[in-house]
Amino acid sequence: MTIDVTAASPLTIAVASDLHAFAEEADAGVRPSHLKIGCPETLPGQHPIAGLLDLIQSNALHADLLLCPGDLGDKATPEGIAYAWKAMHRIKQALGAASLATTTGNHDVDSRQKYNRYDPESVLKNLDPPYPFPDEVLNDRYWARKYVVLSTARYRLVVLNSSGYHVGPNDEVMHGRIGVDTLEHLRQDLQATGRPTVNLLLCHHHPQQHSELRLADYDVMKEGQQLLDLLGSGLFGRWLVVHGHKHHPKLTYASGGALSPVVFSAGSLCASLYLELQTACRNQFYLIRLEPTSIEEQGLFGTITAWDWATGKGWAPSGDRSGLPHHSGFGYRGDLYALARRVAVLVDDKAMSWDTITGALPEVNSILPQDLRVLQELLKAEFNLKVLTELGLPQQIGVII
Repeated sequence: MTIDVTAASPLTIAVASDLHAFAEEADAGVRPSHLKIGCPETLPGQHPIAGLLDLIQSNALHADLLLCPGDLGDKATPEGIAYAWKAMHRIKQALGAASLATTTGNHDVDSRQKYNRYDPESVLKNLDPPYPFPDEVLNDRYWARKYVVLSTARYRLVVLNSSGYHVGPNDEVMHGRIGVDTLEHLRQDLQATGRPTVNLLLCHHHPQQHSELRLADYDVMKEGQQLLDLLGSGLFGRWLVVHGHKHHPKLTYASGGALSPVVFSAGSLCASLYLELQTACRNQFYLIRLEPTSIEEQGLFGTITAWDWATGKGWAPSGDRSGLPHHSGFGYRGDLYALARRVAVLVDDKAMSWDTITGALPEVNSILPQDLRVLQELLKAEFNLKVLTELGLPQQIGVII
């Protein structure tokens, strides 16, 4: 598919993270994911990849760029990694995406020497098509420097290997890392490539604390905050960071100043979710939409559309307690009390559709999901206004009688 685009055109980014493909069950038959090699793809409601391809075709979904934040396979199984890598290319083709960018997860590295005693990255380095890029020079740089900077007419993308030290001391397998020398090299590369409108960083491990739902956070990326500080310095443009690993979907702003990066923790596409996660989120697939023209004028605003996977039903628009709702946004960092007051001014004595509110105040579409919940609470507590929701999304607002 050939698409005529300009640097100012809307940019759509698909995200499929943490596939955890496997060949055989271990641990008393417990399946690590919904993606078992050899299962027939004839029933889209039973196979997450077949189901995703069906979703893309039936909804005419398109993306300019497909991102995978790692963990193609489970526990470094070669068959799982190879299958998932080919699956990512099938998804790319179905979306009509110009590019696929992936990075290495901890499950993609044979750090426990189960399959190769000498080279924990051997399976990845011998994949077909070449991994992680089609270009041998870029791949050599990725393995040597643990990152690559890709600059296009539409965006700048940093692909960071936060699992790059899992080939070293045993304790390194427990967390991600960006080395101090890598940070300095990255700073120099960013200085050399200007300040584009859209800047993306892809990694596997979370660069900041992510300890909700009693999920242990020993695995946070070491020196991750230094990375976020570098990106948020204002010297290199505005940044969206996309990572996987936690299987818990979450949108936040990094700590720091007004230009701190947006951090998107992508949920897992296929992994069997931990007990702590099962009532809070689902397996998800995403499309992120950015408007470069609006970014130039207003800052890094964007929207995310999410779909849930349910075995037997297939992929469907995400709902309440899905992790991320079907539609969410990011970018608005203003005062929520002031925004609630502006919303209240618009509401008369009758019920009003939420679309009317967002039509008059477009920034409401660009607040984080957790900020949207706070906004609803403020409207109720401060202005006696109730927001009616469906599948976690506001539909109407009116005065509480």
